[in-house]
Amino acid sequence: MNRIMRLWHIWGSVISLFAIVIFFTTGYFMKIRRDFPIVMPSGVSAKNEEGKKLKYQHLLTHEEILKAVMAEPKMGVKSWDDIYHLDWRPKKSMVKVKANNLMEAQVNTVTGEVEEVSKRNYDWISRLHAGEIVGPNQNMNEESTLNLSYYFLISCFIFIFLMISGVYLWLKKMKTIGWKSLLSARGIHLWLTPIIVLPLLITALSGLVLQSKHYLPESFSPNDEYKQIKKAAVIVPKIEIPEFLRILKTHAAAKEANITSWKDVWRVYTYPRSGHMVARVYNKHDIGYEVRINSVTGEVQRAIPRYTDWIEDIHEGRFFENKAFRWMSWGVFLSTQVLFILAFISGVILLIRYFWKKSKNKKRKKRRKRKKKQ
Repeated sequence: MNRIMRLWHIWGSVISLFAIVIFFTTGYFMKIRRDFPIVMPSGVSAKNEEGKKLKYQHLLTHEEILKAVMAEPKMGVKSWDDIYHLDWRPKKSMVKVKANNLMEAQVNTVTGEVEEVSKRNYDWISRLHAGEIVGPNQNMNEESTLNLSYYFLISCFIFIFLMISGVYLWLKKMKTIGWKSLLSARGIHLWLTPIIVLPLLITALSGLVLQSKHYLPESFSPNDEYKQIKKAAVIVPKIEIPEFLRILKTHAAAKEANITSWKDVWRVYTYPRSGHMVARVYNKHDIGYEVRINSVTGEVQRAIPRYTDWIEDIHEGRFFENKAFRWMSWGVFLSTQVLFILAFISGVILLIRYFWKKSKNKKRKKRRKRKKKQ
């Protein structure tokens, strides 16, 4: 059994090696995105002349936001065709306008001023993390040159098996391998297993759900606009933010979201290509909710629970912490991912050794056969 499990562990590693490298390389950048603006621009809050934060105010129309963004040369926006989506944060009174060219402008929804313009590298990194082989200059509305999402999904299952088989092999070997073996690649690989396995297993299982969300019920993947946005023609939004709030408060289909003011809403999205607007309700200790309307007619298209944000918090280790003290996401999960680098390097060394010995044994067998023939 030990030999069979070891062989499966080896070949599982070989099959999923490329996906694991991409998962963890991109995962590191996604983990630190809030602290490194080069990955994702830091969120700005609207303030008045006295420096006091302005909350839950949206005094602009969609057209006024578009004009403000068009006035910024760095954005490269000429019309709605160049806009991927608008992301309004009610608590900050700031809307993030993301262009197809990965540029982002943060517009003050009280004054109409563009507070910041910068590039969002996070978007192409997250696409790469999901298996779309894209580069830093590939537009959001362009198909990836190579889509390996199915391979990445299979690799998620394999990675979970690698952890389970790794624990099994560690339990079998722990009695015979002492602490002195820590100086060897095999010892490092084995002894790191019990240390990193639990956080990695949580990351892998939640990652598996996120990777396969398009095949799960609607509440796991309520946003299908990404698929529509590449093909559909632009639909200029007609419903403005105040009207959207009225719909959220009065429409029967949206009542379960329990929205009485913008204080109850986390984010509001406007998607020009798919022609709808989305309001998200979310806090860490409860399942989120999403209400989607037609951005032209105001018709409520869907009002359903949303599990994705909750699962993402678990995936990144942010579920049991607050912003001020990130003991779980940085102290446990990020530290585990750093230790995984050692486990990965030692595992690659063991793989090289395994195949090198195997090729060496084949050569020996061939020599013996030749000697017997002679």
